[in-house]
Amino acid sequence: MVSPAPAVQQRLLSVLGLPQESVEGSTRDVMPPGRGFSRAVAICGVLAVVFAIIVFTRSQPVSSGSPVPLGVPLSASPSPTLAFLVVQVVGRVNKPGIVRLPQGARVADAVAAAGGLTRRTDPASVNLARLVVDGEQIVIANPSVTSALPGGSSPGAGAQSGGSRGALLDINTASADQLEDLPGVGPVLAQRIVEQRTRIGRFASIEDLRQVSGIGAKKFADLSPLVRV
Repeated sequence: MVSPAPAVQQRLLSVLGLPQESVEGSTRDVMPPGRGFSRAVAICGVLAVVFAIIVFTRSQPVSSGSPVPLGVPLSASPSPTLAFLVVQVVGRVNKPGIVRLPQGARVADAVAAAGGLTRRTDPASVNLARLVVDGEQIVIANPSVTSALPGGSSPGAGAQSGGSRGALLDINTASADQLEDLPGVGPVLAQRIVEQRTRIGRFASIEDLRQVSGIGAKKFADLSPLVRV
């Protein structure tokens, strides 16, 4: 192996921090490399390999995010939209009104969203398992007035759709206890209805309930689907 010039060899060893060996540049043009120079050559080789690895690694593209499957356009990002059913619950529930329910909901879900059945309502009188139809009116009827209807017709499932009236309470013949079965009607309000009926003789129409103290527009809207004269 041909050694570089002694001056170059000594500078390279000095830069690498290795011990320098004596170089007889004046007497020999060719000299075998010493141990220090061989070590320097090996270190330079290792550094060259490391440098090449670093350069190769940095030149590779960096992937960000998950790979997009073949055949799927990048703009396609469907987001499922939840569809809701909107129904009106009236009658013998604690919070009559319009409720929103998920698809596949049952009458039991609608009743729960409307605050549940009133305290005197028998759950067996209501078909809680029936599927709800969007846009319907669910009327929780009063089973205690079945005998007041012509022919003693049954209130059925207790939840009718499409505005069906079902079993209605006759406000001209109902007792105070029966009136308390109506949603939002307690003993005090029931007694006021009886007193108003006694004062005027009889109710000519259900709108006469508006004359009773404590029955405003909202409460009348809740009661009107459940009563008759």
